[in-house]
Order: sequence, then structure tokens, then C-alpha cells
Amino acid sequence: MRLIRYFLFGSALMTVVVILVWTYKSERMSEELQNYTHDVGKHYDVMYVLYRELADTAFRLVLSRADVIALLEKVEEADETQRQQIRRELYRLIESEYRYYQQLYFHQFHYHLPDSSSFLRMHSPNRYGDPLAEIRYSVRQTNALKRKHEGFEEGRIIHGFRFVYPLFGSDGRHLGSVEASVTAKAFMQAYEQSFNGHVHFIEQMDTVNQASFAHELRQYHPSIESKDYCYRKDLVEIDDPHRAKAYQKKFLKLQPQIREKMVLEQPFSIYIDLDKRYNIVTFLPVRNIENKVVAYMVIYAFDSHFATLAVGYGLLGAVLCAIVLLIVLLIYTLQKHREEAQRHSDRLEERVAFLLEEERKTEKILLRQSRLAQMGELINMIAHQWRQPLNAVTAVTTHMRLANRLGVLESQMIEQQADQIDALMQGMSEVISRFRHFYKPGAEPESLLIDDLVRKSLEMMQTALSGLGVTLELSLNAKEPLLCYGVELEQVLLNMIQNACDEFKRRTIAKPILRIATAQRADGFEIEIEDNAGGIAAEDLPKIFDPYFTTKEDGGGSGLGLYMCQLIIERHCGGSIEVFNTQNGVCFRIRLSKSALQERSV
Repeated sequence: MRLIRYFLFGSALMTVVVILVWTYKSERMSEELQNYTHDVGKHYDVMYVLYRELADTAFRLVLSRADVIALLEKVEEADETQRQQIRRELYRLIESEYRYYQQLYFHQFHYHLPDSSSFLRMHSPNRYGDPLAEIRYSVRQTNALKRKHEGFEEGRIIHGFRFVYPLFGSDGRHLGSVEASVTAKAFMQAYEQSFNGHVHFIEQMDTVNQASFAHELRQYHPSIESKDYCYRKDLVEIDDPHRAKAYQKKFLKLQPQIREKMVLEQPFSIYIDLDKRYNIVTFLPVRNIENKVVAYMVIYAFDSHFATLAVGYGLLGAVLCAIVLLIVLLIYTLQKHREEAQRHSDRLEERVAFLLEEERKTEKILLRQSRLAQMGELINMIAHQWRQPLNAVTAVTTHMRLANRLGVLESQMIEQQADQIDALMQGMSEVISRFRHFYKPGAEPESLLIDDLVRKSLEMMQTALSGLGVTLELSLNAKEPLLCYGVELEQVLLNMIQNACDEFKRRTIAKPILRIATAQRADGFEIEIEDNAGGIAAEDLPKIFDPYFTTKEDGGGSGLGLYMCQLIIERHCGGSIEVFNTQNGVCFRIRLSKSALQERSV
């Protein structure tokens, strides 16, 4: 009967643990999705700026050069036969450059007359004369206002990210406009290469029906993501029809959720299980020149970090449930043996030793979990600091190839671009050098300077500190070496700095300040880490080093960080750690003997 009561109690505890882990997992994965969406959106911005610069270059060097303008100046006075001759001559003049730009995914070079009618489509030279003013806002506004317009826009034949420029004769006379446009295929292939996934470009059905030629509507099929959107079958390749049907069935259940998010007209991501893998599906809204959302870039990508995170929380829940079950069993065993203590006193010492061994194993598990969590944070830091220089290198090399094809590549430009690439690569190398030693096996104690450990920890946290605008106040005065386990002491410093950053962010501190001071005493060393994040409630101070106790709201912390810090300082380093509130925040004080070394217990 007693065993049944303990079983019910353990089941209730495990249920609570599962609910807490699931809640925290959902919140963390939601945060990861937001960060992933931000990175994908930044990639879109970089690509758009790159093609804007390519279009500007094409306008200056090809579309508005002197011989082209000279031809266009003849159009106004020419009859239809003469205009046809001008079209052929204009096509011949820029055909080779147009073919090159097609390789860069430029679909259209399109000239328009001042009345916004089509004069020459390089991609379809036999189709001209149709009025564009009613359906092409960009052309109408460029000719009306005589200034450049750019953005996404549907056309009679195909959509495009369009860059429309006014044209003027040698005498300043307005000759019409010209367009250089890129299809969504350019963005889609860039995303597929960068994110190792598959990309859909979907457009509003109403927009496509209003703008396209009737015969072009056969190219569009309903999308699986939303019944209000469609895609061009020549842009989206369906490799496996059976798998496509499976995806369609899965998305049929997700369409209401997707529709709710689309109403907000903001980028968003969801994760789904496709082909027995976690896939992140990101929706990037595409606004047209009139600032209306008319399309979405939909990126399907398998993200190993996200999959690891999802599986990791499942394992964490299982481990915690096992620990709860173990604790319940231990309590039951202790109660049973307490009642039998008088008859089995000779076995008491053995039982105590068993319990201590179990506690040591539990501490070892917690220490490894803490280290793995920090490893994940460091990997995120490296990925964040590498993404921007990699995009910059891509932009530089693309610019050099273009300049070479156009015959404007000079030795001075090569030297400047090479220097820029060298600087970017040097920065990436420094990031790796900064982090690569942190997870070297540290089984043997070593003689280190505490001040060097502080500086190294601050370098690792540089991204987080800079992002929050933290002011550092350093007073480093520990000049003698310390014999210690350097990696573990560094883990303590990183945890303290990370906790301060979390509080700055959680409490939105306007001018965050982090003070770190080291000092050398007669009996050893002292480290103080102080912030101005508002301090800790008085009733929480006595419990701050208890396992699973956290002051972070809504499951923002596991409650293991400070517990592991105390464990390392007291059991491994033979020191002490204390915490107290200051005028504006909280201060952690660590005291170490000159040989901060004890026998490892975990």
C-alpha cells in the first residue's frame, strides 16, 4: 500500500516535470525561430541590395550609354517602319550585355515610351506597343515623376524585382524609361545554396489574375501553403509527386495557422516534421512598389541545431523524470530502511555510502548538462559573428566578376577588394582563435593568471555585451599565477557574465554597467563581479545557490548555473563564493587560496 502511494506521488512529480520542460522547450524553440527568421530576413536584404547595385551598374554602363540614347532620341519623330528599325538596332546594340545579365538572373531589359507603352522587351522583342500604365505602377510613376522607382511587381508575362529608371536625351528631353528586373529565381537559388533547403515563391492569386496575360495564367498552380496564393510551375520544381501530396496533406492542417500569421504581414517561421526530420519553414513577405504584401518567399530548411535542440529537450525531460523516479525510489528505500534500522544497524554505513554515490552521479550529470548548454551558446556566438563577413565576401567577389566581364576591372580595384577580403578572413580567424581553446580537455591543473581568464571570458561574451551596450569597468590586479583547473574557473566567470547579461535584457536596463575586479590578498585571491541590474529580492538571496532555484521568470533559467558555480569553487577549487546586493545591483565575491586546487568529486 505504501509503495502505491509513493508511485502515485512520483507520477505526479514526473507529470509536473514534463509540463515544465515542455513549456520551456516551446518558449526556447519559439525564440530560436524568431532568431532564425531574423537571419533569413537579413539574407534577403543583402541579396536585394546586391541586385540593386547590379541594376544600377547595368543602367549606367549599358542601358543609358550614349549610343543607346542617340537611338532613342529618334523615336518620337519616327513612323512605325522607322521605329521597327530602331528596335532592331537597339536590340543588336545591347544583346550581348543582356545575355550576360541573364546569367545573373536578370530576366528583363525593357524600354518604355513616355506614355508608358512598351517599346522593346529584350526577352520578347516581338511583343511591343501594349499600354502598361494601368497595370505597371512603377512604369507609370517613373514616367510621371521622372525619377527612379524600384521594388517587386507583377507583370503581364512574369513578376520581377524591378528597377525602373527615367531616360533623358542629350538635350535633357524626357525619352521614357527603362527597366532592369530580376525574377524570384535569383533569390530562391541563393537561399537554397545558403540554407541547404528548398524554396517556394508564392503570389496572391488576385494580383496574378489582374496583371497577367490570359495565356500566362496556365503557368500558375495553387500553393500548398495557402489557398489564397499560387506559384509558377517553371520556378518551383516538384521532384517527387508522391512526397508533394504528403506535404499538401500536412499543410492542409497548418493553413489556418499560416493564414493567421500572414494577416500580420510580418516574417515568421514554423517548424514541422517532414520526412521524419524537423524542418523550419520561413515565410518572408514580399511588398510591391506600393508597399502592399503581394507575395511570400517560403524557405524550407533542415537546421541541425534546431533539430538537436528539439531532441535535447526531449532527452532532458527523460533524464529529469528518471531523476525524479530515482529520488522517489530513494525516499521509499530510506523510509523502509529507517523502520528496519534497529534490526539492520550494521548496514547503515553501506546505505549512506550508496546514497552519496548516487548524489555524486547526479552532480556529474548536471555538470555535463551545464557544459553542453554553454557549448551551444558558444556555437551560436561563432555562427552569428561569421554570417555577416561571409555575406560580405560573396558581395565582393560578385562585384569583381561583374567588373571583369564589363571590362572595368582595374589593378587598383583588385588590390582594394583583396585587402577587404583579407580583413574579413582575418576577423573570422580571430573569432575561431578566441573560442577554440574553451572545450579542450582540462584534466590536468595548470598555472594561470586570473586576469587572463577574465579577459578571455569577456572576449567570448563580446557579442552579447556589445549587443546590449554594456559598459565594462575593469580593475585587474591579480599578478601572481594560480594553480587551478582553468576551464572550470572560466566556466564560472562565463556563467556570472551571462547571468548579468540576462538581467540587463530582462529588466531593459538603459545604461548597463558590469564591474569586474581582481585582487591579490595575503592568503590568496579575490574576484568581484558586480552589475547594476537592480539586485536580487532579499527573500531569494539565501536560496540563490540551491539547485533548480531561479529568479528568471517564465522558465527562463534551469536553476543549475549558480549551483554548479558553487560546486566548482568550493569542491574543486577549495574556495568560497558569496552574493550580496549593492546600491544598484548585485555583487558576487569569489575567494581562492593561492593553490585553488582540490580533489575532484565529479
